Amino acid sequence: MNQKLTFKFRPRLDKLREDIIKELSFHTIKLYNIVNYNLRVQSLQYFV
Repeated sequence: MNQKLTFKFRPRLDKLREDIIKELSFHTIKLYNIVNYNLRVQSLQYFV
């Protein structure tokens, strides 16, 4: 028996709300990457 373990949630949003979510997601990912990079750089400084 093969079961899916994920559920894809696809809400019905109007164009404005969809654009807002996409914009927020973009900035959230961007901030995550900046923080992640800075943490890596900082941790490398400890070892040098």
